[in-house]
Amino acid sequence: PKDILRYAGMKKDVYKENFNEFGNNWRFCMTKSIKNAGTQILKQLRKQAPIEWKKKYGDDLKWLITFVAGGNNGAVYKADNWKQIGETAGLAKERKSFSVKWSSAEYLKETFLPPTGENKKIIFIKRLD
Repeated sequence: PKDILRYAGMKKDVYKENFNEFGNNWRFCMTKSIKNAGTQILKQLRKQAPIEWKKKYGDDLKWLITFVAGGNNGAVYKADNWKQIGETAGLAKERKSFSVKWSSAEYLKETFLPPTGENKKIIFIKRLD
């Protein structure tokens, strides 16, 4: 999303060159409420992720991003000092999900529906120093 490029101070071509510096904390869900556990887990993620990333990909992990939806406000990320940088555009009403990865370019051109805001997600980012 544009908000990530803007916050990181990168143009699209520069982002493509540095793509593997960004990791997505795709799913973080706690089934039990334990005081401060979320921030403690995120702290461990911030410490361990760059080590494992380097082992697996050979690149330095410099950014973690995440997307929060489902009526949640990202309180655990805010408590861990992640920066809220924007929102996704969401999906069109007629679409429950969208996969650029699994659909052909022709299919996407034929079926593209502009976003109308359903299923918007809040974007958070954390710079790893």
